[in-house]
Amino acid sequence: MRNIEFKARLLDLAAARHACREVGAVRVDLLEQRDTYFEIANGRLKRREAEGQLTEWIEYHRANSTSATPSDYEVFTTREAATRYDLSSLTPWVVVDKVRELYLVGQTRIHLDRVHDLGDFLEFEALVNEEQNQAQAEAALASLQASFKPVLGPVLSESYSDLRLQRKSAS
Repeated sequence: MRNIEFKARLLDLAAARHACREVGAVRVDLLEQRDTYFEIANGRLKRREAEGQLTEWIEYHRANSTSATPSDYEVFTTREAATRYDLSSLTPWVVVDKVRELYLVGQTRIHLDRVHDLGDFLEFEALVNEEQNQAQAEAALASLQASFKPVLGPVLSESYSDLRLQRKSAS
């Protein structure tokens, strides 16, 4: 599967919620998530746990870039992940805890994330699928970026795992 992603620091969570309403996004969930990242030879692998949700294993490949960036990913159940990886040999690399407000508008997920020890962030993930090609997904993100511009801080190229590791090494 593929989506186009954009991430930035969030300056004002309340204003971001208002911007979601302004663009017609619907809040679909509030999730407390723990992402445990594991080292693999190619790409990234994380185990996502959230109360009341099935555990997901997500393998993804995405370049670090401050522009809207394609991300290719696969989502596995624990059983599926166990057939693909030797789970007992995986070494946890970093853990990221966050509270995520999940909104949807069209084919795009909007995440308002409060990441433990890192702060508030906004992510857009526009799906690339039969209903929306890559150019349409990129256009959707550009439109959202314009709508959310007043609440956006610095644009980020790194994943939360990278930011967590940078913080660890700085302490």
